[in-house]
Amino acid sequence: MQDDTSDDDETLSSPMKSLTLDENVSVFAAEDNSDDSNDSNRSNETARQAEKSSVRQQLNLNEFLKSCNIDTIEPWRKRWQNISTATKGRHVSETSSFIAAALTVIAPGDADELWAALKASNSVEKALHTNELETPEDKKYLEALA
Repeated sequence: MQDDTSDDDETLSSPMKSLTLDENVSVFAAEDNSDDSNDSNRSNETARQAEKSSVRQQLNLNEFLKSCNIDTIEPWRKRWQNISTATKGRHVSETSSFIAAALTVIAPGDADELWAALKASNSVEKALHTNELETPEDKKYLEALA
């Protein structure tokens, strides 16, 4: 009986001896069941999912732009209010190309008609909830671009 246990111990311990961990790897995970920790974990997971979704959307948008022979884009590094006038102009120019490409795909031959209807309906502003945020200067600028 003693021999069987020894054999079993040897069978298990032999492979275990060959296991190694990379340096600076911890196998310890502190368990914290507090509500704050759970809320934080949920918040972190939600942020990770939103980031993954954003990356996926960016990749899909860039695939669409490539199919339209338009340069792809990178996410902005700064918020609109924190960028220079020159950068704003570049973003507006690039974005107008993207919108024109989308309208051309959505309404071949009638992209200009669709654009006019969209502007007149204010549906984009409503979808973006910008009606209350738009300043008179912004409105003049956007109208000049159109």
